[in-house]
Amino acid sequence: VSLQIMVPGQGLYMFTCRVREVMSSARAGLKLEHTDDSPHPNRREYVREQVNFRFLVRNESNAKPTQALAHDISGGGLAFLARCTLPIGHSVWIDLPASVMGEPTTIKAKVLRAVARDSVGTIRYAVMWEEMPSKPQETLIRYVQSEHLRRFRA
Repeated sequence: VSLQIMVPGQGLYMFTCRVREVMSSARAGLKLEHTDDSPHPNRREYVREQVNFRFLVRNESNAKPTQALAHDISGGGLAFLARCTLPIGHSVWIDLPASVMGEPTTIKAKVLRAVARDSVGTIRYAVMWEEMPSKPQETLIRYVQSEHLRRFRA
């Protein structure tokens, strides 16, 4: 069994363990075997939430911004789809809309991953925020938490 537990204000914790016993009484449940040497340690510091909004992205060699579609976002980074070439390991600038940050905000990020999605050039990117001051990061974390609650209540 793989579990993900969100602890408000602390992040998302993930671990894998075996089911020791299935309890099928009036209060059904699972008894789990858990050790601290999980093969899947928590690597996320922030809760990640699926989103769907458009924004602009640009890199140092391409001052002209490209429109992108956000897939998921957290206090630590962003995954998105775009039809442009962004080199892995290089910095990019993400122009987040006012609907996310309260006002239009540009944040520097580092490209960590790029995976081709289709034959027309759409690429799924993952970036990690760089040089983000604490106030915008707090705003972003609040946005992610509000989106999580909105989706949970729907």
